[in-house]
Amino acid sequence: MADHLPCHWWDDGHGGRYLIPGCAARANDPQECTCEQPWDELPRLRRELAQALAKLEQTEQRYGDLHAAVLAHPDAAAIYARADMLAAARREAAR
Repeated sequence: MADHLPCHWWDDGHGGRYLIPGCAARANDPQECTCEQPWDELPRLRRELAQALAKLEQTEQRYGDLHAAVLAHPDAAAIYARADMLAAARREAAR
């Protein structure tokens, strides 16, 4: 999306409306606008969301697989204790 406001109308609160051009096309011709609008980005944003949700689903499945494998391991308690220690150390280092 552009780093400036798109073309829009401004109401002065006293009955006056003024066109605020956001693109050169609109500044030259009030009937033409080439500004990118938020709804123009909607298809791209939906694709990105679908990709992110698919990645999250894969990650959750992978975590579930790893969790099941650790639980089935004879040293599961020791593995989880070590994981807890590593997580605590990471939290402490982040402070």
